[in-house]
Amino acid sequence: MLRSAAARVPAWAWALAAALAWGGIQHHRAAAAGDQLRVHDAEVAAATLKASQAAQLETARRLTAQTEITNEAQDRARAADVDAAGARAAADRLRARLGAARPGARAADPAPAGGCAPAPDAAGVPADLFWRAVDAAGLYAAEADRRGIAGAACVESYRALIKP
Repeated sequence: MLRSAAARVPAWAWALAAALAWGGIQHHRAAAAGDQLRVHDAEVAAATLKASQAAQLETARRLTAQTEITNEAQDRARAADVDAAGARAAADRLRARLGAARPGARAADPAPAGGCAPAPDAAGVPADLFWRAVDAAGLYAAEADRRGIAGAACVESYRALIKP
């Protein structure tokens, strides 16, 4: 009896019913795929946000470390400048004391002849060379301090950047 009822239904109705059933199945699959896509998009957005926050924290850590290193290097440079100024002042005091200890050495020199510059006293030449060497050593020491502090700050800065 079912066969006879099915035979009375036109073929186009069967085709329409099959197309509607196929469309329903495809609609269900598309909805499920859309749900999966929304879940995946939410997971990607959460992972992106987490990565962005981690990158911001790392950038803040690096910036803080760089600032601390720079401030520490500036403090060391100021301390080195103070030490260098103290050394220069001590050398100047010593120079003044030694100059005061031999006041008559310059007065004993004969007058220069014919507008020429006076010759330095024989005892003063080694002293003059010594003080020039002291001045040069001070300059070299100050430059060595600056370079040492800058180099140490550079190493610390690099280590802060690569530190995980």
